[in-house]
Amino acid sequence: MAADIISQLMTFARKDSVALQSISFRSFVNEALKLAKVAIPENILMTHNICSDDLIIKGNITQLQQVILNLINNARDAVHGVHAPKIYISLRQYLPNKKFILKHQIPRNNHTYAQLTISDNGCGIEKEDLQRIFEPFFTTKAQGKGTGLGLAMVFGAIQTHHGVIDVESNLNAGTRFDLYLPLEQKAINEFDLNSPVEVIRGKGETILIADDDTQVRDILSKLLTGLGYQVLQAEDGCMAVELFKTHQNNISLLILDVIMPNMGGIEAAANIRIYKPSMPVLYATGYDKNNVLVNALKEDGSQVIGKPYSVATLSRMVRMLLGH
Repeated sequence: MAADIISQLMTFARKDSVALQSISFRSFVNEALKLAKVAIPENILMTHNICSDDLIIKGNITQLQQVILNLINNARDAVHGVHAPKIYISLRQYLPNKKFILKHQIPRNNHTYAQLTISDNGCGIEKEDLQRIFEPFFTTKAQGKGTGLGLAMVFGAIQTHHGVIDVESNLNAGTRFDLYLPLEQKAINEFDLNSPVEVIRGKGETILIADDDTQVRDILSKLLTGLGYQVLQAEDGCMAVELFKTHQNNISLLILDVIMPNMGGIEAAANIRIYKPSMPVLYATGYDKNNVLVNALKEDGSQVIGKPYSVATLSRMVRMLLGH
């Protein structure tokens, strides 16, 4: 508990000095949801509807992860004891209307936003408490169950990102949070800034890819096939290991999502390398390429590619790992 309080207080302290970088908010939300699901009991139905647009924003990975986990954990607590508990998350592009502009006093600049909605059918919030939920140290939870800093941190982080937050709640009917983060006007894929656009084709090698997102997996498969590779697909780490056992003499490279249900990419690679220690691995992640996890992944000679990535970058990293 003390560590949680210190961590959240540090978020306030860093408010004016937080480093923001261009990220795909869609990819980030998908990765954050994988982490959040670990803490959700099986009796709670957690569903989501994530748009296909990248929604490039200027964001801080650490703060945004705290925001999403805080709100989902609050929703989990709110539905405790509710019949048929549900949590729903959606992400879409939003163009502000006149009512939104007046309510939040934002400039009329035709700026579009990424709208992240997190709602539940839980206990709801008393009307008199709703006006205070973003105040530091205010909490409606039982003593020892909350610090009163979670929603205050969420509010501060959204302000740091030049966004706005709306909340609606009805007692015994549920609560809905809407987060609005401004999209970059000119989103440029960071991988294309300082690198040539040449696409390097394959030579018919077989690549095993694993990602639990069907859309991401299908697109990656089509890209690799178009580059001249053979592709085997797995929906999680367990399936990847089994596929490798069957086709290990033909597989030349693994492309693994870091976080997947049942078994993630790191554990899958470790299991596969029991059979072939020299197997090259390219990890795909929506997180900051400079964070501790990513740096650790590179220690065994593997490489990391951040989502979203360009075809040219993908083609070069694949050829580099294949040693050609």
